[in-house]
Amino acid sequence: MENNLMTVFTRIFHTQGDSLVELSAWIENVRNGQWKNEVENYRRLMAEGKKQEAASVKEQLPALVPAGNCLRGRYPKCLTNRTGYAMFDMDKMPPDVLRNAFARLKEVPWVAACHVTVSGTGLRIFVCIGVVHPDVYRRAYEIVAHALEQVAGHPCDMQCKDLCRLTLASYDPEAYLAPEPLTFPYEEGNNPLLYQPATGTDSSEDYRFNGRTAGNPADYASGNAGFRPFGIPEDPNDDCRYVPLRDPEAFLANFFRKNKFQEGQRHNVLLRLGRNIRWRRFNPYDFERLKHSAFRMMGQLPYSEYCSAMDWGYNHADLGPWVHMDPNGPSTVRKESDEDDLMSHAPLFPEWIYDKLPPLIRRGIIAARSGRQRDMLLMSILTNLSGCVPLVRTLYAHRLYSPHFFFAAVAPAGSGKGVVALSALLGSKIHREMEENNRRERKEYEQKMLEWEAEQKRAFREKRKPDISLKPEEPRWHVLNVPPNTSKSQLMTDLYNSGEIGIICNTTEIDSFTAALGTDYGKHASELRMIYHHEAVGQNYKIDGHPILIQRPRMAICMAGTLQQLVNFVSSKEDGMYSRLALLTGKGESGWISAAPDSDDEWIDGDELFENLADDVLQAYHFLLNSPTSVHFTREQWKIHNKLFGHMMQNVSLEDGEGNEAIVGRHGLLTMRIAMVLTALRKWEAGWNMKDVTCSDEDFSITIELVKVLLEHSLSLSTILPGTERKRSQMTCFHRVLECYKKLPESFTYMEYLTATAAMDISRSTAKRWLKKMLKQNLVAYDNGIYRKVHSTE
Repeated sequence: MENNLMTVFTRIFHTQGDSLVELSAWIENVRNGQWKNEVENYRRLMAEGKKQEAASVKEQLPALVPAGNCLRGRYPKCLTNRTGYAMFDMDKMPPDVLRNAFARLKEVPWVAACHVTVSGTGLRIFVCIGVVHPDVYRRAYEIVAHALEQVAGHPCDMQCKDLCRLTLASYDPEAYLAPEPLTFPYEEGNNPLLYQPATGTDSSEDYRFNGRTAGNPADYASGNAGFRPFGIPEDPNDDCRYVPLRDPEAFLANFFRKNKFQEGQRHNVLLRLGRNIRWRRFNPYDFERLKHSAFRMMGQLPYSEYCSAMDWGYNHADLGPWVHMDPNGPSTVRKESDEDDLMSHAPLFPEWIYDKLPPLIRRGIIAARSGRQRDMLLMSILTNLSGCVPLVRTLYAHRLYSPHFFFAAVAPAGSGKGVVALSALLGSKIHREMEENNRRERKEYEQKMLEWEAEQKRAFREKRKPDISLKPEEPRWHVLNVPPNTSKSQLMTDLYNSGEIGIICNTTEIDSFTAALGTDYGKHASELRMIYHHEAVGQNYKIDGHPILIQRPRMAICMAGTLQQLVNFVSSKEDGMYSRLALLTGKGESGWISAAPDSDDEWIDGDELFENLADDVLQAYHFLLNSPTSVHFTREQWKIHNKLFGHMMQNVSLEDGEGNEAIVGRHGLLTMRIAMVLTALRKWEAGWNMKDVTCSDEDFSITIELVKVLLEHSLSLSTILPGTERKRSQMTCFHRVLECYKKLPESFTYMEYLTATAAMDISRSTAKRWLKKMLKQNLVAYDNGIYRKVHSTE
């Protein structure tokens, strides 16, 4: 090349270069041992575990910037006379891998040089990638790195993709230098050397932040003016710093290996695929290619279904903290959340699990009238059953837990979430039996009190002390179901009396719980958080002075309410109550759902159905009460559990805000609690009179699928929490879409519509959402680029 001088820095921390040198001279110094003593000393200290001393030696080594002349500073703005060379690093290579990779790399015509690194366990590779524009330098680097990985069979360190990256001196008597290396041969249509930077001073022309103009798809691959495929909306806040897609087939094969494309999960998998593509920052042209490739690879659904689901996942993916950056600096403008779409597309439980559930649960599920209702009813059944299977325990994180957990169905008014009220009947027969026992014991107590009073009178007449053994002890009042609007004192009493069995609280209005917590006789929010983990709670009575202490309280809570009711109940993720809740949300079926019976021959009375199920629950209760159960999990099940929640924890840790890790952590415990309920039912059904029972793989798989969906819902709902602020929004016109519709002309183009809505102070994302609603409701019709009003809304 015409410019082949590279910059040497005497020390890696120097801010300015010291001299210029050709690559051949640098490699010759690596060969002849100019830095042999320092390198061998460094390797010896590292082998002895003296890392600090080794680091001091390493700092004394010179370094090279292959990119060109950086004598004025190691920054792109100071770089002149670029060479077109880039340095690639492969670290932590086993000796045999290093030898084989070194031998293969020497055979590649575009590898200019290669030598062992200062650590002795890696390779430093020099390649002429061409003098590419800084805008696309990293993309070019990644293309070449991928090619090197294919040759060497070892990954490159992508931390080295800076334009002015330093490479340390080393010692390798067998360092390789190609006599006449070639420039890396880029694929046609994906050549960064062909990139032409934007012109003009308007940053909207920059492909990194624009990329919205329809054009040739190949333009996107080459980094030229933007291309956005149909279905992906324009968004001025979108982040378009794209990453090249190296191998579509390999990417899809890896994705579908981790996400099974099976009946009941296919829609959710395609949504996840769209989000994954957006998170990886593949450009829209590659996104279109992936839609075609996924359809060819998996089939089963129409191509339109692939496009619809993947588009939605792509458009609603959260790109993290940089998504709202523009060339002029950070922006405080955030894309308006399309809450309706999010709730409509909230994932459902997989279809297959419903055929695998215990018969008792399957019989109750038929009362649901939609898929969303069915999920909520299933969780409410499991919640109530968690309080109806006594003396079932498992060991989790070195502590014994019972199945009791908290659940809330959160959805808009009239969405059908009230179906959870049916599950409250499951424990009704147990509760009635307890009340009958309470009344009988109370009568026996009152009879003994009469005898005690007679004994006191006799003792008084006979001038002796009464026989204290005749004084009866007042019986405890045992209950199973308790109301939400109860006082703290009564709650402590009920927990104390319930002992190892515990209690259940059901309500279809979360506000009833919130109101009780806010009263003077309530204030037991902290106790509820402690009860979840069976931590000791109690209080001293002001009247008789007798303290109540419940060492291992047990309580299941099943609630339903609107989104605002949830916010009123718990306003922040930092409030530990939120992470303790298993949550389901979603919109109900749009439009009217017939309330007629399914058929003349099939009349299902939900109350009667669950009253009958309560008989079976009573039998299971007595069976398990007489046969304590210890639920165990296999090593393979624990591996699955650890892998899943380790991955989930890693994902949420990338996001801002406190409390995300707590949500994942407590869903790990929820998994085992739900599995305990299923295992206890299997034990009762089979009549196993044994204490130690191992959870079946099938029940464990069911539980994992349930909790994965619950976790997704919980994380989504956490975004509505206002934190410490509880101010309501300002009141606005309810019929905003119709008001907008009335102001539109009889016919208009898309751009005219956007202009008109902008004049009404309506954001672009809101305007596009409204237009979709108008089309769906047949308020407007679209034909050949023109929208026309269909009928009046008067």
